[in-house]
Amino acid sequence: DNERLEKISFFIKKFLEATDVLLEPRELPEGIWLASTTGGSGSYSYPDQIIEQATAPNFAYLLADLREPHQSDLSQYMTLLNSQKKAVQIDKILINGDEFPLASDGTIAVPEKLLREGFELRYAADVPLVLNASITGRRQTIQPVDNGFRIRKYWYDADGIAIDLANGVLEARQGDLFTVLVDIQATHDTHNDDMLLTDLLPSGFEIEDSLISPPREFFEDGGFIYLDLEAGKKPVLVQKLDDRIISHFQGSWQYSSRAVLAYTVRAAYTGEMTIPDAHAEHMYAPEISGRSSVARAIVRER
Repeated sequence: DNERLEKISFFIKKFLEATDVLLEPRELPEGIWLASTTGGSGSYSYPDQIIEQATAPNFAYLLADLREPHQSDLSQYMTLLNSQKKAVQIDKILINGDEFPLASDGTIAVPEKLLREGFELRYAADVPLVLNASITGRRQTIQPVDNGFRIRKYWYDADGIAIDLANGVLEARQGDLFTVLVDIQATHDTHNDDMLLTDLLPSGFEIEDSLISPPREFFEDGGFIYLDLEAGKKPVLVQKLDDRIISHFQGSWQYSSRAVLAYTVRAAYTGEMTIPDAHAEHMYAPEISGRSSVARAIVRER
């Protein structure tokens, strides 16, 4: 997050230094519209073309408050991004008519009762805001969820043979190696550029760099082919952490665009555990997302 923030700061600084001419933003029902491109004279040639729209409260100040003079040094804005209340001068937040405090990072704690029953939120601020809701808890279903991405997760043993998880249970011995393959497919066109895939490891499993047989697809006559793990879109960044693997994809996704992510894990500890779902979502449009199904793993002593 800090690296992305630094990159955003750099590009915004270059944007502000490019010209002293900033056309007045227009407030339309669709959001805040800004001038987009510059001509040879430095003036904006397409003042009605949208270039960005505030999709998270932290960016509302930078995108919606261009009526005020801007300094070329963006250090002050980095502070403002961490203190949304100072950035946009939020006077109060009302939920069902009752005032709720706003934390220094711009978040609001909503009681569980209101989340279950629904609520009306009103605010008083000097610029339009966007509410991002984050709810943590157990999923209502273990089946896949498709909100723009179809995510399927497959397990293969050390010989590259697919493991049948039709019964929802992976049976393993301590020390067994597996290839986990996550197949991502877009189910509609999207023009958002940044997509993040996160796949949590089951408890007791560890990511390994060991080389095992690549996944294979077998035919009725006994023949087989190795699956092409290089097919589709390529991530610009893959991070292998202790408890998860994260992949960052850039560029828009067209209908049926695909990507494949594969990695090796070891069943390090015995026990019964949940195999979490792989989750993909656009970083700045989280409503475009997808989840794979959830399964169980039983690891016994060797």
